[in-house]
Amino acid sequence: MSDLTRQRLRMAMIGAAMLFILWLLWAARAAFLPFLVGAVLAYMIAPLVDFLVLVYPLNKLPLTTARGVSILLVYAVAGGILAAIAIFAGPALADELSEFIDTLPDRVDQVTDWYEREVSADVREKIEDYAGDASDGAGDYLGDLARNSFSFLLSTVSIILGFILVPFWLFYVLKDQRENSESFYRLFPPDIRQDARNCVAIVNRIAGDYIRARLLEGLFIGITTTVGLYFLGIQGAVPLGVIAGITELIPFAGPVIGAIPALLVAITTEDLKTTIFVLIFFVALQQFESAVLVPNIEGKAVNTHPALLIVIVVAAGQIWGFVGILLAVPVSAILRDVFKYIYRRLDGLPADVVFRQIIENSPRGPDDEGILAPKELRKQVEDEEPEVPVEGPEALTEEEAGT
Repeated sequence: MSDLTRQRLRMAMIGAAMLFILWLLWAARAAFLPFLVGAVLAYMIAPLVDFLVLVYPLNKLPLTTARGVSILLVYAVAGGILAAIAIFAGPALADELSEFIDTLPDRVDQVTDWYEREVSADVREKIEDYAGDASDGAGDYLGDLARNSFSFLLSTVSIILGFILVPFWLFYVLKDQRENSESFYRLFPPDIRQDARNCVAIVNRIAGDYIRARLLEGLFIGITTTVGLYFLGIQGAVPLGVIAGITELIPFAGPVIGAIPALLVAITTEDLKTTIFVLIFFVALQQFESAVLVPNIEGKAVNTHPALLIVIVVAAGQIWGFVGILLAVPVSAILRDVFKYIYRRLDGLPADVVFRQIIENSPRGPDDEGILAPKELRKQVEDEEPEVPVEGPEALTEEEAGT
């Protein structure tokens, strides 16, 4: 068997294995939800962990030990912040949430009365027809769910267990990041190993930047909504702010969805001035988001014009539904840059030159190469990288081993 045939077989095996893993992830997607959340957390705290590794005295420890200690420090700080919030703000937040829930039935009745009074009968009839169709679909779904209640219960238990295990899983993923990465790259033939590293770096860069950008936007909108509704005298400002912050994670439609509950609560006050002020507040907030937050945070994360992003999100939503809406922006940006990289590599350009071109065209520029580690840490890892063993007919030259 020739070397070319052997390499092709290995690549085919790798491709088949990756397709099987993707199918497995899709088939068991509900059970993997906690680990998807864990992956988002990994992108959030990985830069902090990498920074702490370089700080004295952790930089004097072995890399794996330093990473483990850094992760525990991040856990301790996060736990302390959550505990402080629970102690000092928890009782007030619990009282407000309890009061909001207690008054919710009355508010629903008020909204219903307003709906019947202000909306014409023809419009109500059409809305109720659509609502009836949705209710029938929900009833069929709940019926199927009841018939499969045992499997649903097992799935729920699995998801709860997964969330309990996420902190431990996240610890090992971040601590052994180097070993896991090297094991993955050794699956590829030496002549394309650097290309695999570069493509993974592109994916890490875009995914990490996008996740952090979206979470930052959600945090800003949640806090701003809470403060704004509090000063406007809207009851339940905290839960309404939390809803607005969470729905902000839905591209484009999220701000509108997050504003609806607050507007409905404002309507129940039967104070036209308050309702108008709440409406003006959300319109101004969304304009600020469109003019400042999206271009400077999300736009820089994916380096794509907002007009094109809207088309991509709508098309993905039509094809893949809600999952397509959530993933359209980062996936399209990743596919764009990986396509550029492979296309230019097929022209015969060196891997480092093509990678530098992709990075220089990104919003952050060439100073950060998109790998989830500072340059000093990457240099330390490269210096400590073990030699590739030479054995059998596939023995590598020194130049191949270095790649």
